[in-house]
Amino acid sequence: MNDLASNIHSLRIRVAATELLLPNAAVAEVVSYREPEPVKDAPAWFKGVIEWRGLRVPLLDYSELTGHAPSQPGKGHRIAILNTLNGETDMPFMAIVMESIPRLVQATPASVTLAGEEELPEGVSCKIFIEGEPAEIPDLDALEKHAREVMLRG
Repeated sequence: MNDLASNIHSLRIRVAATELLLPNAAVAEVVSYREPEPVKDAPAWFKGVIEWRGLRVPLLDYSELTGHAPSQPGKGHRIAILNTLNGETDMPFMAIVMESIPRLVQATPASVTLAGEEELPEGVSCKIFIEGEPAEIPDLDALEKHAREVMLRG
């Protein structure tokens, strides 16, 4: 395998209960945390909607959605604006609460190993070790599906 195919520029993103590993291309921007506009009758993991570049972007708590302890956003927290994958123009972005500034890493076959074959919660694509530390790769399609359902209701 050549270096371009085996090295993926990625971000390690700390959320309340775990770290996420996402390719750089999945993250449009990282912004300071701001209180979202609540959405009536939304589940607890759906924190609300934020304004970003003139768009209304759903803000999710990945930790709570995937069965971990919920985030307690405050000073030092950030929001990762994620590109959605389906190409729909009604919701081209979604966002997740994160605890700190993400760290750049090179994900390589030598630095990433699968953590096991356990049953995964909705929203988690797989559990891994990156450079020996546990992390999760989120299922962006599932996150988008959940966010879209709430946005369509609200």
